[in-house]
Amino acid sequence: MLEAPINDTVESYRKAEMRLRQVLLGDGVDTLGLVKGEDLRFQVNRDLRRMRDAFNSAVLADEHTQLQQAEARLVGLEEELRMLVSAGSETRDVTPPGPETSDLMTPAEAARALGMSASSIYRAVKKGEIRAVRRPTDSKRGALRIPASEVEAKLTGELVG
Repeated sequence: MLEAPINDTVESYRKAEMRLRQVLLGDGVDTLGLVKGEDLRFQVNRDLRRMRDAFNSAVLADEHTQLQQAEARLVGLEEELRMLVSAGSETRDVTPPGPETSDLMTPAEAARALGMSASSIYRAVKKGEIRAVRRPTDSKRGALRIPASEVEAKLTGELVG
């Protein structure tokens, strides 16, 4: 994506340099160049090399600037993606006002009550099959808790269904 404009510019420069070389120095077979004499040819070649080196330095600086801009955009996109994922999740980062602490169960407690493994509880929460909340803790993610009403609903739903 970033390389296409730079590659086009480099290719255009290379073609222009070759045309300039042919005009000034000739092609060595059919076309005679405008520059006559060995010393003058060396000087033209040296100047063309300096011009190419300056161009290459400018291209490298531009690539470096574009790379830095792309990295900054990538960091911004990663942060936005994290926010979207956390917003799209059924779990919340704060404790809702509804259930009291005693009405919340750990994934292990919910697993015992439902006759499942704790990892199955985590998977069900991730899929949105079981509603859960995150309690604030020292860790960044928080502690996952399942409302007792959710466990009861699953138990009665399994008995009825």
